[in-house]
Order: sequence, then C-alpha cells, then structure tokens
Amino acid sequence: MSIDDFTLAAITSTLSQESRARSCGDYVEFPMSSVEDPLTALQEYEGELPLIVTNHPKPRDTEIDSVDRIDALVQASQLDPVKIVDIDLSDAKENKQMASGIETQTIVSYHNEYKTPNIGELNQIIDECSAIGDFAKFSVFAESRSDALDVLQVIHGANENGVDIIGVAMGEAGLHTRIIGPFYGSRIGYAPLDEKIAEPGQIVLEELASLIESVAHGGDDVELMDVLKDNFPAVSE
Repeated sequence: MSIDDFTLAAITSTLSQESRARSCGDYVEFPMSSVEDPLTALQEYEGELPLIVTNHPKPRDTEIDSVDRIDALVQASQLDPVKIVDIDLSDAKENKQMASGIETQTIVSYHNEYKTPNIGELNQIIDECSAIGDFAKFSVFAESRSDALDVLQVIHGANENGVDIIGVAMGEAGLHTRIIGPFYGSRIGYAPLDEKIAEPGQIVLEELASLIESVAHGGDDVELMDVLKDNFPAVSE
C-alpha cells in the first residue's frame, strides 16, 4: 500500500513546542481561536515545520463573527511560515469574496460533533468544500462502526474523483479512521502533541505516526484492513 501523498499535522496552541513534532510531523496545526493574540504568536514563530492555521467558530460563539475570523485568516496567510489556511465551510460560503484574499492553499472544512450525515449529504458537503478550497475536509461524529465505514467510503469515492480530500470520524467508534483513512485517500492526518490536549477519540502524534507506519508495512496481515477490504475496493499495494 502507498500513502505517498499523506502528511501528518501536529496540533498545538503553543508554537514554542514545535520542535517536539519534527520527528513525526510534516506540519503544525495552529488553532487561532485557542490564544488571545494569535497573529503575534504567528509573527514570532521561528520553528522549522510549516503551519496550517485554523480559525473555526466555537459552539455558541457570539463574540467573534465570520468576517473577523476570515480577516484574521487573510492576515495569517500573508506570513511566510503559514502554508495552508483552514476555513470553516459556513464562514467561506458567507464571505466568498473576502476569503479569495487568502494567499495560501486553503482547506474548506465541515464539522459535525453530533452525528455522521448520510453518504449523500457528505458527498454534497464535499462538493461545496472543493468548489471553494484546494482541499475538502470533513470531520463528523461516528456513533457506530457503520458510521465509520460510511466515512471511509466517502473518502475513497472523493479520492477516486480527484478531490484532495481530508476526512475523519470523531469519537471512539471512529478512532480507527484516523489510522486507516490515509489508505483510502485522506490527505492530512491530525494528532495532538500530547495527551493533555487530546480529546476523546484522538491519538497523540507519535502513536498515530507509529500505527500508520505499522499498517503500511503490515499489508494483508493486518486484520482490520482485511475487514475493510471486504466492504470497500482494495487500496493498491
């Protein structure tokens, strides 16, 4: 199996910890909403790894509107270490002209912390994301293994259709999609630097990198891959 197009991003709100990610990570993902003065933090960044910058709306967020979030991303995209900017789909749809001022590659992302929409809905969401951004990303909550399998099927289909897709199922039932997703075409994986900031259903950076590597070299001996191959077209070895 080949995952040559896959990259791994270490999640942290403390950019001074970037050196810890170098052994496993290809990028550092920096959530702007996690610090008080994110632009200053980005301007002071002196790390080696390139940055993915996000600025997603928080649940029940009434203090920062979509225009302010997009404006912050536009400013961040002008900084040299920032190579990819991640925009929430709803913000991107509301502010298409403003978002066009972003100077880096863009991920347009959809998040659902409560459920996994059906396959038809997910495909429609991917179409909307890919029409705006360079990458289409979705992150949904899996209540069952069936939800997780739907996620993998959608990733596979989008990849086959030429979409630069990023997909993951959150929650314990979706945990394995973080490991298996790259083999179905998911372009970027995300992992917190350490357990202190890990959410349920996340795998820390070093462990995720190790597990993906193990599957890559395990081939058909990996039981989980055998199960998934029964349900979806096999990934070329």
